[in-house]
Amino acid sequence: MSDRPKINPGEWISVGSTSCVVANIRDNGDCEVVFNSSKPTNREAQWNGDTWEFVEPGDYGGYADKYHRLSLYVQILKRGRYA
Repeated sequence: MSDRPKINPGEWISVGSTSCVVANIRDNGDCEVVFNSSKPTNREAQWNGDTWEFVEPGDYGGYADKYHRLSLYVQILKRGRYA
């Protein structure tokens, strides 16, 4: 097991094999991410001790481009990870 990496909103992380932009960091260290530039989606992610993984129970994501609070992160996502 390794320590949870320090992350900040707007940074890119990999959740499994999915490249994601961190949108919000929860008090417990979990985070909300946006991914899929062709159909921006937001979803919760958590650190499992080794890697980031999507939170499964009851969280299947939403349409990130419909939430004004996520607009900056959707823009970052659409620019691409290496822009």
